[in-house]
Amino acid sequence: MKNLLSKHLQRSILPITLSLLIGCGGSSGSDTPPPPDPDADIRITALFDLSGPGQTLGQASKAAVQESVELSSLQGITVSVQYYDTQSDPAKAQAAVEEALANGVSIFLGPQTSSEARQILPTVNEAGALVISQGSTASSLAVANDALYRMIPTDRVEARAVYDLAVSRGASSFITINRQDTGNQGLADSFTGYATNGGSVVLANLEYPTTQTSNFSSLAGELAAVVAANPDDSIAVFLAGFDEVSSVLASCALQPALAGIAFYGGDGSALATTVTADQTAAEFANAAALFPNALLTIPPDFMELAKLITEAYGGDQVNAFALAAFDATNILSDAYKQNPDFNTPGVRRTAFVESANGYQGVTGDIYLNQAGDRASGAYAFWGICPNGSQYQWSQVASWNPTSPSSLVGTASFSGCGSN
Repeated sequence: MKNLLSKHLQRSILPITLSLLIGCGGSSGSDTPPPPDPDADIRITALFDLSGPGQTLGQASKAAVQESVELSSLQGITVSVQYYDTQSDPAKAQAAVEEALANGVSIFLGPQTSSEARQILPTVNEAGALVISQGSTASSLAVANDALYRMIPTDRVEARAVYDLAVSRGASSFITINRQDTGNQGLADSFTGYATNGGSVVLANLEYPTTQTSNFSSLAGELAAVVAANPDDSIAVFLAGFDEVSSVLASCALQPALAGIAFYGGDGSALATTVTADQTAAEFANAAALFPNALLTIPPDFMELAKLITEAYGGDQVNAFALAAFDATNILSDAYKQNPDFNTPGVRRTAFVESANGYQGVTGDIYLNQAGDRASGAYAFWGICPNGSQYQWSQVASWNPTSPSSLVGTASFSGCGSN
């Protein structure tokens, strides 16, 4: 059965209390995680950020994968996963890949960032490895017949969704801010391209280094200067970064010129706990048109299952990118079950693609393009909404493509009262 998550299987696993095989804490520093079980049917090395700037997604991804491992065991398939805490650092991802390959493991989940993916590609391509990312979006890495396959659409789809939503809410002038890494730069570049081609005005493209995680007063001042020099009610800011966006927002809150300016975000900051944990950042985000952040949406038929998985690892909100890692692990198990030669060199990639195309996962129907990336997908936008005296992430908007592989879609804003 190709679809492990068919309605029949949903009914059979929803009552089951799934348990984590390994705790959510990741290894870092000099600690080396134990290698995968050499007798397992499928041996995987996971390259997740468990304590760095992308730990919100990394921790959720690890826990979601463990739920898939448990599900595979119910299917009689043993999946063993070795987790490395890359902290979104390309050098650490490279070291983990080299160690895994030396141990005979050539299937990788992650890395989360495009910078890491770009770093490891020469090595994994030479090794004939299979790399499945749940977080890399850079369209610059969309290359046919290489080792990298991605369970989420590239920046060309995500940026289109964000741009369409912003325009539908009245924005016509934009400023982009991005962390200087491959993925977030790609999002900013694609967004700028859509804005330019769509007849909008791009007032400035601002950046900050990957090493900066706090004190963004200078950046906020630069942004405020651009806004002050271009008084216009239609200005919106697209902020592409990771968990550190909380500090960017907190610094922006100190700039009177930025009061009431709409902010939008990408997948890297969606559901970031750092934002809701910082009252100043959360208040500013709420006032900044709710600061909608894009993530793949979960189809209604699978929301119950998605919530079950999320609750099993103690999560507050369903993270579709983490659940893309869940889907990836399930697809690997399906490929193993469907192809008796799965572990033969040269077969894995073909077997994975065959199982992935048309797969009905928790994150929706999956179709890969010629570059091995998810062709498109529906997006939910998560914004900052009040919850008593505090704030929480809530779904506030959506974007739906005209077809499972289309770059054209329709955006709809519903606001905080939609949940």
